[in-house]
Amino acid sequence: MKKIAILVLLVVLAVFAISCATATPTPVPPTKAPEPTKPLAQPTPVPPTPTKATEPTKPPAALDGAALLQERCSSCHNLDRVKSAAKSKEQWTATVERMISKGARLNDAEKSVLIEYLAKTYGSR
Repeated sequence: MKKIAILVLLVVLAVFAISCATATPTPVPPTKAPEPTKPLAQPTPVPPTPTKATEPTKPPAALDGAALLQERCSSCHNLDRVKSAAKSKEQWTATVERMISKGARLNDAEKSVLIEYLAKTYGSR
């Protein structure tokens, strides 16, 4: 009786092994391309330096501290935290540099204008 049970077990295993070896694999559908993400705001190009002496002109609108704060900072988070802060110019500089390291797009001129604006408007009280 044991021999028959072993023989049946061997036949079942053989049938299973053969069916696994001859089964065609299920095709895997191609993965979907990732959705494009919204690009971060790009820095405003710095205007070229005039070659001859001219009267000082008003900086372009992109170099307005309030506009930079609204356009560049609020694209990632609300401004309540900024408006409730009271930091020194050095502290605002560190904050702006940290935000740039996290992806904020500011050229050097914009960075300076923004830091000045933040220090003047939301400086230590």
